[in-house]
Amino acid sequence: MNRKPSLVAIFLTIFIDLVGFGIVIPLLPFYALNYQASALEVTLLSTVFSLMQFIFAPFWGSLSDKYGRRPILLFSIVGNLVSYTVFAFSGSLLVLFISRIMAGTFSANFGAAQAYIADITTKENRSKGMGIVGAAFGLGFIFGPAIGGVLSQYGFQVPGLAAVGLCVINLFFAVFFLPESYPKEARDKAVSGSHPKKPGLFSLFKNTFLLKKDKNHTFNLIMLFFLTVMGHAVFEATFALLMAAQMNYDAKQVGYLFALIGIVTAVIQGGLIGPLTKLAGSKKLIIAGLILTAFSQLFLPFAKPDMVWMLIVLIITYSLGLAIFTPSANAMISNSASENEQGKILGISQGFGSLARIIGPIWGGFAFGTISHTAPFHTSALLMVVALILTVWYFRSLQKDGKTI
Repeated sequence: MNRKPSLVAIFLTIFIDLVGFGIVIPLLPFYALNYQASALEVTLLSTVFSLMQFIFAPFWGSLSDKYGRRPILLFSIVGNLVSYTVFAFSGSLLVLFISRIMAGTFSANFGAAQAYIADITTKENRSKGMGIVGAAFGLGFIFGPAIGGVLSQYGFQVPGLAAVGLCVINLFFAVFFLPESYPKEARDKAVSGSHPKKPGLFSLFKNTFLLKKDKNHTFNLIMLFFLTVMGHAVFEATFALLMAAQMNYDAKQVGYLFALIGIVTAVIQGGLIGPLTKLAGSKKLIIAGLILTAFSQLFLPFAKPDMVWMLIVLIITYSLGLAIFTPSANAMISNSASENEQGKILGISQGFGSLARIIGPIWGGFAFGTISHTAPFHTSALLMVVALILTVWYFRSLQKDGKTI
């Protein structure tokens, strides 16, 4: 196979994968409630998914540096196919949890996918390249939740089987149209360089952060990413619960709102993030993204059934902030890493993001069920403000030291 690696090929692979992911996500709270799950148990479904991603994202990312991006992506597609099959035929809350554990394990492939993009982009256009992941995610959340919402009226098994079918299509496409982006010579260099012989979770973190003083910039960026993702995780885990309790929305209506988030994200990251980066730079986009998401999270709980316009405006504001922050942050993290450590560093970044998605939903479910419906969203806004303060301080310290990323 002599096909040239391209952004189109990796975009389509990620997009098809995320449509299947998007089909399932809005259904989870209602599927779990069907088995008399509590609010905390509903959010724990997100937690176990993220726990597996925390464990396996650095692992798959490091393996992609050693064996190539393509085999890791193919293996993860097969694993997702199995996990969605288990999801479709879940007959109890326990089996539903097992399906999410499997899904988290095999969906921890974003480090490898982002490394694929880093392989075929320059530092100057990496924000635009990373926007490809965000655009695929956005489009996945346009079509996935809408499909899942419509199919949910025929039972929860039907959307699960639709996700299985998409995995089959994705596997076929990736086998025949997704070439390797990381040449064997580069892989040999990575293996003989800084990688530990066994890419275990602890050795990866230790090898990257604890033993190398020149990794401070990478570490600081990943910690900012961690705080922000935690805020988003609180939102994602409790948004459907808020809509059901406060707006009397069902799975279909929540699916449409997630689709709106996807539309805005796809438009920004699919076409506008490149020009915006050239115009303002990644640093300003990161700051603007944090301000927009903090604002929307602060006021979202005040939307009432007769204030749908307010809900729509705040969803769009949230989506704009998310859309400009994520590729800008990922590009800066990628640019801070050497070429032969892209898979490992981006995998660790996604691992910290998954850790945030473990903590965020636990707090969100607890706060929603025991404090108030507004508590999770105000916590998320506070996390964005803290991240904003630390970001401004960090960028000023870089400028003072005369350093750039």
